[in-house]
Amino acid sequence: MSGIVGILNLDGRPIEPLLLQRLTSYLEFRGPDASDTWISGPLGFGHTLLQTTADTPREQQPFSLNGQVWITADARVDDRITLAKKLGLDDRLRRQQITDVELILQAYLSWGQSCVEHLLGDFAFAIWDERKQLLFCARDQMGVKPFYYAQVGNTLVWSNTVNCLRLHPDVSSRLNEQAIGDFLIARANYNETTTFFADIKRLPPAHILSVQHDTSLSIRRYWTMLKPDLISYNHVSDYVDHFKEVMDEAVADRLRTEKVAISFSGGLDSAVVAATVLDVAKRTGKPLDLQGFTVVYDQLIPDRERYFSGLSAEALGFPLHYQVLDGYGLFEGMEQLEWQMPEPANGSGAGNLASDLQRKISAHSRVVLYGHGGDELFRGNITLVDMLKWLPLWRVVQYAIWLYQLQRFRLPIGLNLRQRLQTLFGEKNTATIGMPTYPVFLNQGFEKRLDLTGRWEQIYGEDTHSTSGRLPSYEKVDSPLWSMVFEGCDIALSRTNLEARYPYLDLRVINYTLALPALPWCYQKSLLRQTLKGRIPEEVRQRPKTPVVADPVYALIAQGHNLSDDLTHAPAQIEEYIDIDRYIQEISLSKLGDWNTSIKLLPICLGYWLQLLEMSPIVV
Repeated sequence: MSGIVGILNLDGRPIEPLLLQRLTSYLEFRGPDASDTWISGPLGFGHTLLQTTADTPREQQPFSLNGQVWITADARVDDRITLAKKLGLDDRLRRQQITDVELILQAYLSWGQSCVEHLLGDFAFAIWDERKQLLFCARDQMGVKPFYYAQVGNTLVWSNTVNCLRLHPDVSSRLNEQAIGDFLIARANYNETTTFFADIKRLPPAHILSVQHDTSLSIRRYWTMLKPDLISYNHVSDYVDHFKEVMDEAVADRLRTEKVAISFSGGLDSAVVAATVLDVAKRTGKPLDLQGFTVVYDQLIPDRERYFSGLSAEALGFPLHYQVLDGYGLFEGMEQLEWQMPEPANGSGAGNLASDLQRKISAHSRVVLYGHGGDELFRGNITLVDMLKWLPLWRVVQYAIWLYQLQRFRLPIGLNLRQRLQTLFGEKNTATIGMPTYPVFLNQGFEKRLDLTGRWEQIYGEDTHSTSGRLPSYEKVDSPLWSMVFEGCDIALSRTNLEARYPYLDLRVINYTLALPALPWCYQKSLLRQTLKGRIPEEVRQRPKTPVVADPVYALIAQGHNLSDDLTHAPAQIEEYIDIDRYIQEISLSKLGDWNTSIKLLPICLGYWLQLLEMSPIVV
């Protein structure tokens, strides 16, 4: 994780060195290990370095191989051997480490803007080609690395940090009302090209931005997630072995360090990641210090994560640290954050909790692995009836037999059998399917001006059912909301020297899992259960998907937390978006407690953010 910033004066004006240095200095929290700038006439790059891999100590950015083409990047390149072979650098890669930023630049020198089609990994970078007077920027396919830009007048400024751009004197702090509207009705900004600031745009995942000579800015998509053809193997073991292979590649590329942390739970997703980490370390023979970190409730709500996560960690053989949540109050510390959140948080977690947990993890390692993506990839939204529509009968019978063999340790009996059969043969149980309710506490003028009822129907009204049975998974993995997830774990929010990595969202893993027959492999995560066979206790491996048994937010409110008090922190500006009287009625205890409680807390989250904007101007 590094800090990147750049300025291009489109009218040819020379860069102001002090301004570029000011923006770069602000990014030192992203990269405390080195900092430098480079200027060439109307173009300037800034970079701050965070060392997270064995080769990063040799990185010197901004970087050039020939003095004519320069790059600044926040990047980790995966499958380096394959890329080096394509570039004819495999022999050099064996003899000495080549930095990731050099590999990207070599790829550009070989293939031009098509270089992104050859890159795997998490990256956001900007390249200035002096020969062509071309600025070329790109963001990775899933959007793990953020990239923001603002074009104000004859100046283009970009960075991987929103608040860095706000330091530029031409970039205003005017808010984007549409983003605020999306946030209040749907928990997030659903427009992946914008931010909460009107002047600052977001480069979407899998897109490139370019400016050549005096032409206008151009943005285009370079990659689209395809719906892969179904994989058909003849043996159960072939599916498991192939999955282990792609997970091994994804995890190995995300290590490249002697210490790593993992966000660990009592479920299957993180257990597979941890088991793979240990397998990679054993195979390579390199020393690796793996430690897990788990958040638990011991008293506030019934919670068995401590028990189940402890069983798995003990079986796999790595230490587990617990962050107990009982002592944190609702919204605790939000008004005292030492930094300005780039966008409003969509949860009620305490600011102190986030800070304490991130500091604890970063004290061990600069790299933390997450199991995000496991739930989305293994959504088995398909029935046997669906499968008969698009597969031959013999194949459906084979999959049904495999499903029985894989799930026989949990054979349904009695009424449970009836429910299981209804699920498998196409009768949907809609009793537990939730649908967000439209918030009734919005300011009517704001609501009508942005047509938020129409926007709500647009967001939630799309039908994603498909007889292919894999479209729900595809839609979940390709959702614009992933940017929100990644940015929620980004160093700009945590302010710790900690880089988040996501093995399940490696393109090799995605392409394989989306090509699996949903039955049997995605039914109750059968593939993950088979992968963990013999690795963790059966009590955990056979454990069904278990949602939180009680809402901790509601529990805190029931204990006496007065949500109306939180509104006192909001500036008067909040009334431009919220009908305060109606809102106070909606947050009475009698109207809370269902799964829509979280959306009713969003005005308070927005209020705290607006307060921080008012009280904490961006300064270096």
